Amino acid sequence: VDVTPNNATVRVNVTDELGRPVVSGTVTVVLPNGTKINANVKNGVATVTVPLNTGVNNLVVKYNGNKDYNPSNATAKVNVPKHDTGLDIDVDSTPDNATITVSVTDELGRPVDGGTVTVVLPNGTSVSADVEDGVATVVVPVNPGDNPVTVSYSGDDNNKPSSEDVVVSAPKHNTTTSVKVVDVTPNNATVRVNVTDEL
Repeated sequence: VDVTPNNATVRVNVTDELGRPVVSGTVTVVLPNGTKINANVKNGVATVTVPLNTGVNNLVVKYNGNKDYNPSNATAKVNVPKHDTGLDIDVDSTPDNATITVSVTDELGRPVDGGTVTVVLPNGTSVSADVEDGVATVVVPVNPGDNPVTVSYSGDDNNKPSSEDVVVSAPKHNTTTSVKVVDVTPNNATVRVNVTDEL
């Protein structure tokens, strides 16, 4: 059996009671959901590619017999691995917050639907969001400057977890300075200066 996350190629060897290859007939592979897939036997071998779900799949393999050979059957247990996953991370920052958009795909570049993305902040707190249609968006508090964070995908029934360390660079606050003269004498002036940020 050759297994990928979506399919298994099953090679069926059919022999008679003396171990000689059966030269003809058909083989039927019955999937866990009852679906049947047929293949022809040639020189004692039939090869069948079947779609399977992640996890353990129990297959029933039947040789259907012909005018020279009786039917026979066997079982096979196929363990289908989960998909590998990768993260594509986009960050949009202000001095106080960062919007982190995470695209989650499998090893074939297909969007993953399900599971959660979690962002762990420098102080150890975390913020999570569900993955829908391959995308999760997380808004986190940040400070001006570099903020190292860990972005993790939880995985699910069909997909493996994955994570990446990234640095979120947040800009400094803009400031506005205003000046007001509040008191003037012949020798001095009292000036009030107000400095505020963009908020």
